[in-house]
Amino acid sequence: MIMKSITLNCYTMRIISFVIALFIALIMQGEDVVIGSYHDAKGADIHKVAIRLKDDNSNIDCAFIYLSSSLGKGYFRLDGKKISEFVTALKEVEAKYPIWSEKIKEADVKKLTKEIDIKFPKVTFYLSSKPSFNFSQKPKVLFEVKDGKSRIWIFAKTNTNFNRTENFSMAFDDVIGIKELITLLENEDVLLDLATTALKKSNEIDSIFQ
Repeated sequence: MIMKSITLNCYTMRIISFVIALFIALIMQGEDVVIGSYHDAKGADIHKVAIRLKDDNSNIDCAFIYLSSSLGKGYFRLDGKKISEFVTALKEVEAKYPIWSEKIKEADVKKLTKEIDIKFPKVTFYLSSKPSFNFSQKPKVLFEVKDGKSRIWIFAKTNTNFNRTENFSMAFDDVIGIKELITLLENEDVLLDLATTALKKSNEIDSIFQ
């Protein structure tokens, strides 16, 4: 009986320690601030881009790139150290997409799907506005032609804990939306400036209601 009580107390202490650690982590976690948006080809959607700051708002913890999923709205969570690698891959898509589109038009191709080998860093993707889950993998690139019109997809496909395959994707019919994403993410100083400015404005609005 004594041993059972000791075992139970040890288990209870582990639970309490976990809850305390989780609470501290949540307190230390920076605030997410929206810094801009980009245009997605699917229905001319506009998706926001947010940044989470850390170290008294002096460094970037991660970026959130919102997009569509087959379950609704979702987002890529991109570690701050991987942002430049993500931008490099975006720039490769931006440079090559118009060339592919022009050559497809010249060849009079009406229908095509081709996966393109462009190296994106691993991201974690989440659902928003629904029961949350997350998975990590490297996004892929798909070049698609329908009725002679081209589209580029940056996507991730996974088997979720709902026991079904889900797609997370952003789509572009031209390079405008890609350029918008690159402009937002390519310069760390600009990122910090946009994020701190947005955070300051948010705090000023919050102070009105105190």
